[in-house]
Amino acid sequence: MRYISILVTLAVLGVGTLGHAIPKRSVPADTSLRYRAVTSATADWGDGRATVLTFVHLSDTHVGRPGDAAAFSRAIDAINALKPAPAFVLITGDLTDTFRGFEVRRFRELTAQLRMPAYIVPGNHDVSFRPTARRIANWKRNFPTFETPYRRDVGPLTLIGVDSQV
Repeated sequence: MRYISILVTLAVLGVGTLGHAIPKRSVPADTSLRYRAVTSATADWGDGRATVLTFVHLSDTHVGRPGDAAAFSRAIDAINALKPAPAFVLITGDLTDTFRGFEVRRFRELTAQLRMPAYIVPGNHDVSFRPTARRIANWKRNFPTFETPYRRDVGPLTLIGVDSQV
């Protein structure tokens, strides 16, 4: 059976993300978020890595609340020290506490320290429980490459980032 990885932010429930392996036959054929199935446990990552799959998932970093940026910074240091290095980092839901400019700038400064790609999905603290056109535009302006839904091919995987509120 072929599988696809899907990332969904469920901020309404206070859950950062759920990662699922979904049988290919259950994904609509006419979706614009096309994917390719991983058909081998030894699929090529394209960067010479020997491991089948290594990645880190972080959720609810809440940069902007007291102490959270420092905790996120320590997590980044720990991630950068991992051997073997993960192929990528997923950061989902509530990246910031209120999505104010200084929080977004600090989040970007911190994620820039990662030595591997990071993929992000917003949460209710980033676009609100009831996203307005202004809040969605603010997300798109700050993170234009992560306008949801989005699709990224990462080695043999396809990541689909979906914000359930937008």
